[in-house]
Amino acid sequence: MSILPSNRLKAYGFLLLNAAFWGFAAPIIKYSLNYTTPNLFLLYRFLIATILFLPFYLIYRKKIKTKTKPFLLFSLALLGTPLTLLPLFYGLNLTTSIEGSILEASSPLFIILGGLLFLREKMSLKEWLGFGITLIGTSLLTFEPVITGHS
Repeated sequence: MSILPSNRLKAYGFLLLNAAFWGFAAPIIKYSLNYTTPNLFLLYRFLIATILFLPFYLIYRKKIKTKTKPFLLFSLALLGTPLTLLPLFYGLNLTTSIEGSILEASSPLFIILGGLLFLREKMSLKEWLGFGITLIGTSLLTFEPVITGHS
């Protein structure tokens, strides 16, 4: 019997860690948006990330073997992060940081849904129960303004 956790347990642990980091990020981003726009915030964010990781790319680019065309990689990178974060940042600009954190923490739900739909993953009864409770709670939080009549 191994002391190390199973791959499934590791995956859930990393998803939980990811959700926690995004939970911490929302209040920081919300506070920062008092001083700048979402567009400028993302520009600085990606500019700093580019500067930090460019040396690693230059060192390891010869070892990276890909048959994918550079234009396709650029398009996927653009669609994968900046264009998905822009609506998130504009949404954070319009809501409270706590609601933004809770809603963003629901992203593992969408990862689970993607795994079920596209990868045909199987879930145990306990996982389905936890998923259902989380989905109901997130839905109530999301639709609370409509239910209570508040803007």
